[in-house]
Amino acid sequence: MAETATIRVDRDVRDQLALVAEQNGISLAGLLRRYAREQMLESERAARRLADASSEAIAEQDDWDSTVGDGIT
Repeated sequence: MAETATIRVDRDVRDQLALVAEQNGISLAGLLRRYAREQMLESERAARRLADASSEAIAEQDDWDSTVGDGIT
């Protein structure tokens, strides 16, 4: 069995999470595990989108640099 820890939350937050867990047929711990995993995946996707956008911006800047330096006015 995994080692456990206590997380302090307001009772109403705990009750809301417990309701969502019950509606999904999983334990509260399972719900928190799922949320944590989803947040990690979303963070990774956001980092990839940012890296892709940065790569596109660099490529566009390179295009402009070559256009400016082509000698055509």
